[in-house]
Amino acid sequence: MKRVVILLIFGWVLIFSSQGQWYDKYYENKDLSDLSQQELSLLFQKSKNLKNIGKALTIGGIASVSVGTTGLIILSITDILSSMSTGNSASLIPYDIFIGSILMGTVAMIGGIPIWIIGHRRNKEIVTVINHRISGSIIHLNPSLTFNHVQNKYYPVISISFRF
Repeated sequence: MKRVVILLIFGWVLIFSSQGQWYDKYYENKDLSDLSQQELSLLFQKSKNLKNIGKALTIGGIASVSVGTTGLIILSITDILSSMSTGNSASLIPYDIFIGSILMGTVAMIGGIPIWIIGHRRNKEIVTVINHRISGSIIHLNPSLTFNHVQNKYYPVISISFRF
């Protein structure tokens, strides 16, 4: 069980850290701001589709797990009541259907959540570039450190950069 959890965590870290310049496979540019408006809108649509696929997988997985769990609980209760009254616990519906629903829903959620997050991050990147082009200039506030040579100490500061 430990190995499975460690592999899942490793897989998630790998998925989130390996995005890099994801748009490079579509266009041979090294910077997202170098793309034309038409190329940006195409990438925006692709990231929106990726986000919607992630949402659908996650919501479908939640629904499948909910239905499977509810069905399993109801079937267990009816089996217990049936065995109390008649003495035998032969159910008409096998438990495998509900267990399969729970497992498939769990797999869909595990796959859907990272896809949803990756699509959302890509969407935010593209919207930032599009908004920058519309506004013309942008202000960045960045935390940084400055070094005081007299006291030999670092001090936290906020740097402001203007982009035109």
